[in-house]
Amino acid sequence: MVAENKFSKYLLYAIGEIFLVIIGILIAVNINNRNIENQQLQEANKYLTNIVKEIDSNIQISKYGVSNDSALIDDHKRILTILKSTNVDSIEVLKKLIGSTATMWTMSFSFPTTDEFMKSNLISNLESDKIKTNFINFSYAIERIKVLNDNGIRQYQSEIEPFFISNVNYSNTAHKVYDGKYIQGGPRTNFEKLFNNLEFWNIVTFKLEQLIAQSEYAKRFIEFLEQHRNDIQLYLENNSPNGG
Repeated sequence: MVAENKFSKYLLYAIGEIFLVIIGILIAVNINNRNIENQQLQEANKYLTNIVKEIDSNIQISKYGVSNDSALIDDHKRILTILKSTNVDSIEVLKKLIGSTATMWTMSFSFPTTDEFMKSNLISNLESDKIKTNFINFSYAIERIKVLNDNGIRQYQSEIEPFFISNVNYSNTAHKVYDGKYIQGGPRTNFEKLFNNLEFWNIVTFKLEQLIAQSEYAKRFIEFLEQHRNDIQLYLENNSPNGG
């Protein structure tokens, strides 16, 4: 074609060939990208399916914790009512309740799948800003729970335990869940003295405050987890790898 001075036709032919090659490459790249996106979506959905199960498990744990906190809150209100009355005839009841003040139960959760999902950065592949925001709020909620737990532990170690060591025979007054686990005996607790002990009154009051804060936050956390779970389930229904 060049020899016959048909260079323009040759150039158009060459350009056409190059154009076809480029189109083929772009199509191949597009198909490959779609396959990668589909694989990432499948992986993300697999995580989300397991996260739903993980959330359900922790909701049950949270509800159990709220139930325990509620019982402890009632015990502390009764303790304060007895102390306020200064009725020594209520000492036997006080003896059964006082162990609740020396009982330390923190909010305990386990979200290994959620942690792995967030660390893997698969969250960036989600096509829902609401779900992404939920995961961010989840991180804040866990940090808040850690703060509450740390406050409870500090309160127990620095205030409650030292007071009991000096003023209360713990083995004889421990919470009922520890019945039969300690050797009974030793010096007797002077319960009459506790009625007018300002330090004990404040310890019980501050412990009640901690329990209420912990319980209320746990309830809000349960509500958040339930909504988070429902949002994920809806997302999974609408975002399968095949678009169904």
